[in-house]
Formats: sequence, structure tokens, C-alpha cells
Amino acid sequence: MLFPIVRVTITLIILLNIVLVPVCAEPSPATESTVAEPLLIGLSSMKLVGEMTTTGVSASAYIVAIGPNDNLTATHKVVVTFANEKSGVPVTKGQVGIKHRKLFGATSEPVWMKPMPDQPELFVSEISLKKRGTYLFIVGSKLDDDKKRQFTFEFYR
Repeated sequence: MLFPIVRVTITLIILLNIVLVPVCAEPSPATESTVAEPLLIGLSSMKLVGEMTTTGVSASAYIVAIGPNDNLTATHKVVVTFANEKSGVPVTKGQVGIKHRKLFGATSEPVWMKPMPDQPELFVSEISLKKRGTYLFIVGSKLDDDKKRQFTFEFYR
């Protein structure tokens, strides 16, 4: 079993790369268009939703409000990372989808989570959480080992 400190350290390194590298580094013209602007926010506004381990894979889910925008109906960005439970090696390939529902409410349609082009260990999706309350995130995955897994996280908005 991977020590919790190592898992937290790996997760923080991944998150620092999301938040700090695009903000601190001058992007080259070739990569400038691939940087997702909503991720250019401070680490303090990204909240850990939860961590869960299922059949040898650990998942960590994070959420950040992306603010109102006339072009977007989404209100939040969800980031999920996966790692091998024993080795701690990040999982970078697979299909991941997310559904959400208010507690005792109807479930949303599934939304595909796409890996970041420059950081394939981060699966990202934008969702709309318009009302306050407790939400349940259901993350379904079929990662590079072809096993189907489901992870559930609870979030209060």
C-alpha cells in the first residue's frame, strides 16, 4: 500500500504543475492555445472533493469554480487524477466520464472527462452546479488495464 504522504505529495506536485507552470512560465506560441484559461487560478481556490481507492487504483477529485461567463453554461471545473495504489504511478490513459446529481435528485447526463494535452494524468470536465446543496459525483472509468471502475465523491456547494 502506498503511504498517504507519498500520495498527497504526488497529487500536490500534479496540481502545482497545473496552476503554477502556466502562470509563471512564458508559454510558447505553439502551446499558448492549449492552456485552459479557467485553470489559471490560485491553488487556494481549488478544493479537494475526496479520495477513493477501488481495485488497485486511487482517485482524487478536485473542484474549482470558474465564474460566470456569457459563453459558458458551466459553473465548475472538475479535475480527477488516478494513480496505481501500490506504485503511485499516475494513470494517463483511459476513458473517464462523470455524472452528478443533487442528493435525492435526478442524475445528470454523463460528460466525458478529457486528459489535459500537456498533462495527461489530469482528467478535466466542466459541469454546471447552479443550486446550493449536496452533490454526488459519480466518476466511471475504463483505464489502460481495461477494468471498469466507479468512484463516488460527495461535494457541498
